[in-house]
Amino acid sequence: MIKTDYRILILVMYSLVTLINSCSEKSEEEPSCIECSDPNRVSPICRVTFLSGCNENRSTFCEPCKPGYIEGASSGQDNVRKCISTYAALTTTTITNITINGNSVTATSGGVITGDGGNPVSKRGVCFSKATIPLVLPTTTCADCIITTNGSGKGSFVSTLNGLMRDSNYVVRAYATNSSGTAYGNALTFTANNGIFSPVVVTDPIANDYALNITAGGTIIGDGGSPITERGVCWSTTANPTIANSKLAAGAGTGLFTCQPTLLNNSTYYLKAYATNINGTYYGNQVVFNTLPLNVPSLTTTAATGVTFSAATLGGNVTNNGGSAVTARGVCYSTTLNPTIADDKTLNGSGTGAFTSNLSGLTASTTYHVRAYATNSTGTGYGLDQTFTTAAPPITAPTVTTTTVTAITSTDAVSGGNVTSDGGATVTARGVCYSTNPNPTTANFKTLDGSGTGTFSSNLIVLSPSTTYHVRAYATNSIGTSYGSDLQFTTAP
Repeated sequence: MIKTDYRILILVMYSLVTLINSCSEKSEEEPSCIECSDPNRVSPICRVTFLSGCNENRSTFCEPCKPGYIEGASSGQDNVRKCISTYAALTTTTITNITINGNSVTATSGGVITGDGGNPVSKRGVCFSKATIPLVLPTTTCADCIITTNGSGKGSFVSTLNGLMRDSNYVVRAYATNSSGTAYGNALTFTANNGIFSPVVVTDPIANDYALNITAGGTIIGDGGSPITERGVCWSTTANPTIANSKLAAGAGTGLFTCQPTLLNNSTYYLKAYATNINGTYYGNQVVFNTLPLNVPSLTTTAATGVTFSAATLGGNVTNNGGSAVTARGVCYSTTLNPTIADDKTLNGSGTGAFTSNLSGLTASTTYHVRAYATNSTGTGYGLDQTFTTAAPPITAPTVTTTTVTAITSTDAVSGGNVTSDGGATVTARGVCYSTNPNPTTANFKTLDGSGTGTFSSNLIVLSPSTTYHVRAYATNSIGTSYGSDLQFTTAP
């Protein structure tokens, strides 16, 4: 028979219990993680749980999918957890059969529903409306849209577009509705005329008006049934420019584009985006803007840092010299809006680029306006006005002087003092202290002669005859006690 050593068995069981108890589940929330990065989730935040203290077993939990999407399988090298749309998938059919009857026009479109998202399509058709600038895409609920209903289910369908106005631009989209909601196909634009399609062109507003380098651009929505071979902007100093005026091409195709036309300084310009296909050139809305006055440097003002009660650090960045060398640069500052170099200023070198300015001797608890400046042969340019407020002054002990001793007798004398500064906090006690030893303090004999700043008189009594005394004025605030100079006198016999 095998003899069991219970001591060894107990030791093994104790080790197992200790190992199990050393494991604990932990949970951490991360702002984003690869597994939960599908854009159709409510957010990219993920929560990771794991066992700490033993072999870690990590589990990742993602935020739920957005409405209209369901959890799918992981895919890709990073195992991204996909959200699968439960909306229908569809495309819009090209516009055909444009028929003109006087000013009334009809056309044919439709769609192809390639997937129902797992939910049967209960309604399908097209919605269309007049094209506007900026373009507003038609939906099944907009007030100015016309909606057709063309059956249900997947597959292709044909829609007749009635009520079109001749020579007007329209935008049309196929739609399909299931229990998740309504999905739309791609947007197509066309002109209700002799069958020639036209793209919709939108000119972007100019964001950097009154600058040296203007960024212009636009959006081409739909190619009108024929590829866009050139797109860009055209401009002139007179209204309604065309590509016969100045122009800058920015590629081909539909979508967004930007470019930087070369312009003259100190001018007012009119600009339009354009798009060209086989049928001709089409223009967007006109925008009007101005360029910077000739040869004035362009620069920005740096926000204040390191602000104290009497100093601050600022600066600027000269981004363009205006066509001639920058001979002086710095910051100008004042307590009023938009200071100039006629106000207080710093001088921080020359040329373009960033620079730092150190301001000193400022007044405490004061709001200052500051602008970076740069000067060349033509004049001075300024950055935007920035403001900062200096800090309150630090609190210090009071400042006090001792008054000469007068009216000396064998037992009395008169002195006093003058509190010239309270140090930023109320003086709660003042007077003189006196002793037969130099530099007396409030621990010696003292008088109490009110509070606050200003002069005061102190009567010294019960003195000993023929004795030399030392006297100092004192003043106390929340920081501490200060003393005036030590004066000495001798009482009469």
